[in-house]
Amino acid sequence: MNGPKHIVAAGLFEHPGGTELRVYIEPIGNQIAAMFQCAARGLALGPLAPFNKWKALGRHVRKGERAIELCMPIQRRRTIDTIDDAGNPTTEATTWTQFVYKRNWFVLAQTDGQPFEPLAPPAWDKARALAALNITETPFDLLDGNVQGYARGRSVAVNPIAAHPYKTLFHECAHILAGHTAEAELRDDERTPRSLRELEAEATAMLVCAALQLPGIEESRAYCQHWYGQGNPVPEASARQILKTADAIIRAGRGGTATDGTTNLVDDSGERDLDR
Repeated sequence: MNGPKHIVAAGLFEHPGGTELRVYIEPIGNQIAAMFQCAARGLALGPLAPFNKWKALGRHVRKGERAIELCMPIQRRRTIDTIDDAGNPTTEATTWTQFVYKRNWFVLAQTDGQPFEPLAPPAWDKARALAALNITETPFDLLDGNVQGYARGRSVAVNPIAAHPYKTLFHECAHILAGHTAEAELRDDERTPRSLRELEAEATAMLVCAALQLPGIEESRAYCQHWYGQGNPVPEASARQILKTADAIIRAGRGGTATDGTTNLVDDSGERDLDR
């Protein structure tokens, strides 16, 4: 989630081949400009990157595609002749920022190539899990590629260039199963604090990744510490919610059943079953 100030697609992540790449994310003004250009051309929203970055990711920009024009800062250098305190002429080097419009960017919809399919965990099926949990996966439609994924209502979306797609999927599913997305209609004082929501979702993802022997556990630890700090006690209700949600996700993908014998592991309301 951390990255340069002026970026456009995804922060630092690991390419399947092992190469670390940094794709950049634009300020809000450029994101709006990109959205209007995509709408005018009928392009689906998605992560943006320059031509060579898409090439490094194993994708190529289709012939005839026009680049997206964005405003970019360029650092310039110049020297200034001044007089010092002693009255002697001197020269000072200084830098200044010039903003120019450049057509260097392409959205995912302008590229072709085999999509990267992460290695599926053994004995766990994503389609079966989502169906059992009553969750729908939708296309990722944000320009901000620093966002690895998101959950809305009972749907999840995972960035097609997410660092750990399965971990992100588990994280967003946990938000839904823990009732976080259902809290949108609540008053501020009724909502679970953001720090606790992120802890519950990421700790769930970490447990599922550990159980299915998937990568991303170290990143999960760092994420939890970032949002919840170190040494802070976890509320009992949250701890039980984390364990229950992780178990539901694992059993859903393995064709397990709930304790009452049903195959639908969560009700449609998305409400938390544990009081805070």
